[in-house]
Amino acid sequence: MKRQICAAATFVALGATAFIANAGTQSSLPGSSAALNVTPVQALIIGGGRYPVQVTVATAANVTVTVAGASHQSSITQNIPVGTSLLAPQLTDPNGHPFPKGLYTASISTDAPGPIAPITTTLQLGKGSTAPRIDLTPATLQRISSHSRITVDFSQPIAGISKYLPVITPRVTGSWSTATPYSETFTPSGNGFAPGTRVTLRDTAIWQSNGTHVRSVAVAPVTQARIDEVLAQLGYLPLTFTPTGHVIPETTTTVPGTFAWRYRNIPADLRHTWVRHRAIMRAGALSAFASDHGLWTSNTDTLWPALVHALTHHKFNRFGYSFVRVYRSLPQYLVVWHNGAYLDREPVNTGIRSRPTNRGIFPIYLRQASGTMTGTNPDGSHYNDSGIRWISYFSDGDALHQFSRSSYGSPQSLGCVEMNESSAHRVWRLTELGTLVDTQ
Repeated sequence: MKRQICAAATFVALGATAFIANAGTQSSLPGSSAALNVTPVQALIIGGGRYPVQVTVATAANVTVTVAGASHQSSITQNIPVGTSLLAPQLTDPNGHPFPKGLYTASISTDAPGPIAPITTTLQLGKGSTAPRIDLTPATLQRISSHSRITVDFSQPIAGISKYLPVITPRVTGSWSTATPYSETFTPSGNGFAPGTRVTLRDTAIWQSNGTHVRSVAVAPVTQARIDEVLAQLGYLPLTFTPTGHVIPETTTTVPGTFAWRYRNIPADLRHTWVRHRAIMRAGALSAFASDHGLWTSNTDTLWPALVHALTHHKFNRFGYSFVRVYRSLPQYLVVWHNGAYLDREPVNTGIRSRPTNRGIFPIYLRQASGTMTGTNPDGSHYNDSGIRWISYFSDGDALHQFSRSSYGSPQSLGCVEMNESSAHRVWRLTELGTLVDTQ
C-alpha cells in the first residue's frame, strides 16, 4: 500500500498587465498593435499545478514561459498564432514533485522580430489554502496486510523530520526510513498491524493551518489456510505442515508448503473431516490452543498474536491429538483414538428415540470434572442430577459423562453419551477442550 500526502503547492500569479512593443516602446493597453502582450492570469493553483499566462501576439511566433526559483525551474515553449493564447508551464521538478514554497520569477520571451526583451514577474509560491490528500496505491486497494509498508510522499523535501510524520493508530512497533527527501516509508515489525482491524493515519504539523486530515484502511484478517498451517506446525492438528523456503511466523496470508498426516494410522472419519469439514477441525484445534494458553476466545484475529508467539518461541502442543467416535449400532460404544493409536473402547448409552443424540462432528467446548445436569424429562417433569462426573459438553446440552445405569450399550439417555464412572474417567483423561466427537 502506498499512502501519499500531497502538500498542495499553492500560489497566486501576481502582477499587472505587462506590455512590450517593438523597438522597446511600452503600453498598458491590451489588444494594441504591439508584438507581444502578456497577462499573468489571476488564478489560484492547487496541488503542483501550472502557472497560467495569457499571451497575445500581433504576428505568429514561438513564446517561451519560464518559472525559476533558487533551485527549481520549469519552462514551456509553444508556437502562438496571431491573437490570444494561454500558456501554462507545470510547476514540478523532473521527478514530478511540486515546487516548494518560495519566491519565483516568471519570464516570458518570444522569437518574434524585435528585438523584444523578456517580460518578468514574480510569484509567491505557497500562499492560499492548501488541499492535502492521502492516496492508496493502487487506488482501488481496500485492505492492507499485517506487514504492508506505508509510504508517505511529501510535496516538499521534509522527509526525515519527525514532526511531519503521520500518527498511526492503533500504535504498532516499526520504523520509518527515508528513501528520498520527498519520501518516508513505515515498516511494521513484530506482529504488525492487528488483523481484522482498521489502521488510521492522521496528519500532524504539516496540516495544522487547515486542521488534521485522516485516512483509515482495513487490515485483512488472517487467512483460514494460514491458521491451519500454524496450528499444524504447533501440533494442534493431526497433520504436519512444512513451508517451502523461509517464512516469517507473522505472515498472515497462505504460504507455499505441504501438509502431511502426522501419524500412520489415521481413522477414515478423521481423514474425511479434514477434507470435508476442515472448519470444524480448525475450531477444535483453536479451542485446544486457547485453553492451553489461558485465552478464552475463539476469534482467530484475537488469537493470532498468541499463535505467532507460540510458533516463534517453540511452544508446541504437549497433549497430542485425540478423536472420539461414537457408534450407535447395538451394542453401542465409543472409541478414543490418540496420537495414532486406538487407546480405549467403552460401552455407552446414547439418546432415546424421542431425545436422540445430535448427529455430527463437534469439538468439546466445556469440561467439568463434576457438575449438576438439569433438564426436562419426556413426560414433562424436570430432573436435577448433581454429582455427575467427567462431563465434556460437545453439542448444546449433549455431553460425554458418567451416569449410573444397570446396563450400557443401548439408547437410554436424553441425548448425552453415558458411561460408567471408570469408563468416563478414562475418556476424560484422553480428551481435552477442542477434541472432536463424531456422533454420525
